[in-house]
Amino acid sequence: MRKYLNFRTLFILSILFAGISCSSSDDSNNGNGEPEPENYAPTLTTNPIEDITYLSSKSGGEISDNGGFPIIAKGIVWSTTENPTIDLVTKTNDGSGSNDFSSVMSELEQNTEYYVRAYARNNQSTGIGYGNQITFRTVDTLIVNGTDFNDIDGNSYSTLVINGEEWSAKNLNVSRYRNGDVIPQVQDATEWENLTSGAWCYYGNDSNNEPSGKLYNWYAVNDSRGLAPQGWHIPSDSEWENLEKYLISAGYNYDRSASDDKLGKAIASTSFQQGTASAGTGSPALVPSLNNRTGFNALPGGLRGSVGEFQWIDKYSCWWSSTESGSVSAKFRDITGHLTFGLRGTGAAQKTSGMSIRLIKD
Repeated sequence: MRKYLNFRTLFILSILFAGISCSSSDDSNNGNGEPEPENYAPTLTTNPIEDITYLSSKSGGEISDNGGFPIIAKGIVWSTTENPTIDLVTKTNDGSGSNDFSSVMSELEQNTEYYVRAYARNNQSTGIGYGNQITFRTVDTLIVNGTDFNDIDGNSYSTLVINGEEWSAKNLNVSRYRNGDVIPQVQDATEWENLTSGAWCYYGNDSNNEPSGKLYNWYAVNDSRGLAPQGWHIPSDSEWENLEKYLISAGYNYDRSASDDKLGKAIASTSFQQGTASAGTGSPALVPSLNNRTGFNALPGGLRGSVGEFQWIDKYSCWWSSTESGSVSAKFRDITGHLTFGLRGTGAAQKTSGMSIRLIKD
């Protein structure tokens, strides 16, 4: 009898133990008899948005926990809809490792709201983590027409308001200073070379080139009687630089890049085709995008060299700044390089050179 009871007791205990085991196993499966996968997602935060422009901005992330496995990819992902994921094309890949990272979003659209999250992925199938979502709006780069003005000779000038600054959209063509004094027209090359006071000329001493405006030496720019009408002035080199940087950030480079000066096409008039200059394969002169997207309407008026020679009509535009670069030279801006460059600071020229003039409102 004792043996029977012991066997029966053992049998009952074995059934109970098996039930407990099955119950425990059922708690950890997914209903199909397979274990639920572990979640090895990294933990991270999204950096604040910086350097917001027309077509780009900057963010990044900080990884606080790699989820127990090495990080094999990280970056940011963005979209015009909420909670973007790495399934989207609009993402960066900023390498591996758990260190902090910085990312640049590019090819954005102006005045558009975006949603951004940092992401990190480790070498597990479920190891994808996202940072907090941040929302931002790109810059609106609208360039609007300003108020026309006249010079002392009665010439009319259209204007553009760019980044809060009003610029003339036409080269200066005045023949008198603000106080009414005449600015001498000097045609002879030797006389031009030896000038130490203000003067002007047409390119090639040909009045048919008047639509491009007059060419002035820098002594006229610096004359205390005022070359610009009341309320306007010749821009300093830093004001030219501010315009250049803004237009680059606003997406006006011919390739939409956000670095380097490639503004030539965007500020060149539709008639500015680099003349007969040969353009190599890949030159922006061959890019089908339209000239003059900014409305700056730069004409290829050429220049007069410091010894009185005329150069590069139909191929070149250049404008004086009010900034000296030494006792005999001053800084200027130009379009060159088969419409690649525009407004870049290329250095300085001798003050006896003849260049075009643009104005900025006081």
